[in-house]
Amino acid sequence: MLGSLRREWDTISHADVPQLLRGTIKTELSNGRKKAYKADDAETIEVCSRAITAVLELANLMEEGYATRVTADYTPTILVDFSSLHNFKLNTVFVKQAASWPVKARLLCATIAVAWNQTNA
Repeated sequence: MLGSLRREWDTISHADVPQLLRGTIKTELSNGRKKAYKADDAETIEVCSRAITAVLELANLMEEGYATRVTADYTPTILVDFSSLHNFKLNTVFVKQAASWPVKARLLCATIAVAWNQTNA
C-alpha cells in the first residue's frame, strides 16, 4: 500500500512502517486537512480526519502484530493458553483477534489511500 502513495516507500521494512505512518504520512494528511479547512471543504476535512485516525490505528496494529510474532518466535517460555475451547491465546492476544488483523489492515489502508489520493491529486 505504501508504494502506491510514494514509490520510495515500496521497499520500506515492516519495522519502520509505524514510524512512517505516525510521522510523514500523518503530517501530510494533517496538512491536507488544514488546506481543506481553508477551502471550507467539509468532505475532505472528514476524509482526512478518518484517515489520520486510520494511520494511528494501523501503526498500533502493526506494532501489536510484530510484538506477538516476536513473542511466538523468540520467547518459548510464554506458553499458548488453550483454556478457552475455541479461542486460544498467546500472552493477551486471542487467535480470533489476530485472525481479524488482515481485514482490519486492508480497511485502514483503503481509508488512508482515499484521503491521500484526494489531497495529493
